[in-house]
Amino acid sequence: MPIRIVSAEEIAAENAAIDAEPMPHSASWALEHTLGMWPDLSFTTPDGRRFCLGAGSDSVLLRIEAAGCGLTDKQSEWLADRHGFIVEIDTEESTVAFDDEDSLRAAWWQLHELFGVALTEADYEYFDCWPVDDDSD
Repeated sequence: MPIRIVSAEEIAAENAAIDAEPMPHSASWALEHTLGMWPDLSFTTPDGRRFCLGAGSDSVLLRIEAAGCGLTDKQSEWLADRHGFIVEIDTEESTVAFDDEDSLRAAWWQLHELFGVALTEADYEYFDCWPVDDDSD
């Protein structure tokens, strides 16, 4: 199954194309706002950038609803078809959507590596993926 990462531009284009009814917020804004409050995982880079991960479309949609972020039915349907999201807080065009857990985990690992931030026990536990001990003594 091919991996497809969806950019914020694609989300915005899809929102514009499918939403004829007025809405109080964009899907990207709702994701950033909601996952900033209730992420599954998050980390802050040495330069102060904050990244948050939310997985499980049903769970993310419930959090969006609890945060009071209104979405159209089409936006909710689109979000429901995704496995998870990574957002950078307080930036524009920062939402990335993932169709499967493997690509979500790989991107989360790569972000940590890119910014020189060590993965935490919570990261490993969440993905049920533990580092291998290289002690071959």
